[in-house]
Amino acid sequence: MSLRKRGSSWVIDFYAPNGERIRRSAETENKVQAQELHDKLKSDVWRLQKLGERPKRAWEDAVVRYLKESAHKATHDDDKSKLRWLDRFLAGTELTCINRALVDRITEAKLAEGRSNATVNRTLALLRTMLRRCHRDWEWMDRAPAVRLLKEPTRRIRFLTQDEGLAQGAEARRYRALPLARSSAHLGQLAHAKRNATFCLAGARRMGERADGAAIRASRRWPSGALCGQGRNVGHKLGTREQARIGGSEAWRLNAGNIR
Repeated sequence: MSLRKRGSSWVIDFYAPNGERIRRSAETENKVQAQELHDKLKSDVWRLQKLGERPKRAWEDAVVRYLKESAHKATHDDDKSKLRWLDRFLAGTELTCINRALVDRITEAKLAEGRSNATVNRTLALLRTMLRRCHRDWEWMDRAPAVRLLKEPTRRIRFLTQDEGLAQGAEARRYRALPLARSSAHLGQLAHAKRNATFCLAGARRMGERADGAAIRASRRWPSGALCGQGRNVGHKLGTREQARIGGSEAWRLNAGNIR
């Protein structure tokens, strides 16, 4: 019998035309609903194997599988946020109905929110990745629509002004006013924080690319991969001027106001 009850739920059990056994729970106590699901699954398998038709997949199916396969990513939470936004346009949509016109509407809607091209591209890149997986890896689509990214600057164009650089230096020098009664351990922590600030300013690094304690003692390369989400250490070679400004002597670690 292809439909039987186990405990409180109904179980679907049948053989596909190629002899493969299909067995799964209907996840319902209602026999009518279980029979409806059974008939649909059996029909989909027959049409797939006899006519070469793929079963219809919805956007939600792709989201669930993608999130499961990408759970290891450092940007997993960011992907969830982007997918929630995309759900406004794609919820309940069959994958085969996602075309270039729909992608263009999504692009225009994101731009209408006042987002930069770079921000829009991060969402479009995620959409493109998912559609390509549906087509190439999961074989849920015959073809994936083209998702063209917007043009954006190829390099950083935002630099600190002279006033902003001076303000950062003044913020670091205010530690000179700290009482001398501070412990040597606390002074060491302050010195490490100031070296990080000088390092980021002198080398045009982002805040996520700051150094750790072991890297300070190395004075040449600053492994920072664990702090910027890359999952591996990324060495930054320090120039002579940077090393001089950061300092590597024992006297530096004891002087809390030595940033110039």
